[in-house]
Amino acid sequence: VFLPGSFDKRYFEGTNQRLVVTGVQRLEGLSRWKVEREQQTARDRRMVVLNVNFSYGVLVDKREQWISDVHWACREAGYELVISQHPQDDGDLSSYEVSKKPLYDLLVEADFFVSRFSGAILEALVIGCPVIYYNGHGERIDKFYDGLGAYDSAKTREELFGLLRAGPQRGRNYAKFLTEHGWAGGVAGKSSVEQTVDAIVDILRETPCDAVRLEQFKASLLS
Repeated sequence: VFLPGSFDKRYFEGTNQRLVVTGVQRLEGLSRWKVEREQQTARDRRMVVLNVNFSYGVLVDKREQWISDVHWACREAGYELVISQHPQDDGDLSSYEVSKKPLYDLLVEADFFVSRFSGAILEALVIGCPVIYYNGHGERIDKFYDGLGAYDSAKTREELFGLLRAGPQRGRNYAKFLTEHGWAGGVAGKSSVEQTVDAIVDILRETPCDAVRLEQFKASLLS
């Protein structure tokens, strides 16, 4: 099983499967947006980007209240709320400002990125946009519970309001969290793709395929 980061090994404990950490390839292509964010010294507005990704029918009954909580916290803290809606999220968000801009462009402009469970949290951190993980809906997957100092979490709209009012915290250390969750970051000088290739080569070397199995495999491709 190829995993994005070492954190995910916990989900396979006791399975007797071989676990290989290879990183997340898409995180390595964000240098342009990171540079743009670092060069942008002033923003025209105080803005929070909300990641609405209640896709594939998961927790959709919590979506309306979750968004309402964030909207309230942003309004009280003096931030404009802009929503980035996942392509597979089919909620009616016509009451809010839903941007058509690519998420990465929004992350360059935003003061905060607020999200539930989502790999976009990793992308925001790599770009350098401050993150708040909002779990006001009782999400049980623990992958983003502990930001390891990279970001803060809130479980109520009041907690979220307090974090927004305090403003972005400078000097955050993202490295540990990102490394554990899939940012290869040039580990051993190799990209995620290179680490994946190395893992495949090692597996093939350790598991030689005899002639009969090879012919069976070829036949399966043609069937």
